[in-house]
Amino acid sequence: MLQHLSLYNLGCLVELPSSISLLTNLRLLTLDRCDGITDLPSMCKMWSLEVLCICYCYALQNLPPRMDALTALRTLELTYLENLENGESLSSSILEHTAVTELTLTEIWLADASFIELMTSLRKLTICVHVAGILTLACALPALRLLQYLELNTGMSSKDKIINICCSLKA
Repeated sequence: MLQHLSLYNLGCLVELPSSISLLTNLRLLTLDRCDGITDLPSMCKMWSLEVLCICYCYALQNLPPRMDALTALRTLELTYLENLENGESLSSSILEHTAVTELTLTEIWLADASFIELMTSLRKLTICVHVAGILTLACALPALRLLQYLELNTGMSSKDKIINICCSLKA
């Protein structure tokens, strides 16, 4: 019974089989540098999945459908997914996971981070936000009472916006 599956440097891989959803005992799934994959199949039967890392999959355009079925998910890492449609589709996919304790969104530049407010179980947050999205993040942070670690990248410094973040952390 497979519990960990890590796929690295498989640029020739263009899709994952839909049967991947049948790996019901899988606890960790890592897709790293699988450059040919544009879409992921549903993972709706992966009830045991605790960690999902999708990194450097440059062609990936969408997160898997039915991510709400991943009820055991605690760590979600989405890193360097240049073609991933962000905005509402990204935030709604992530928003389904209010029990996630670690969220990493690196090089996925969000203009609106207000969805973070509902992720009250977060203990660790690593996020890239456009300067325009700093205020939405600042408003969301006070709801994250369990947050112990915050790593923030805005791509540029804006003293006033950073002050807003600091004030929300104090709250």
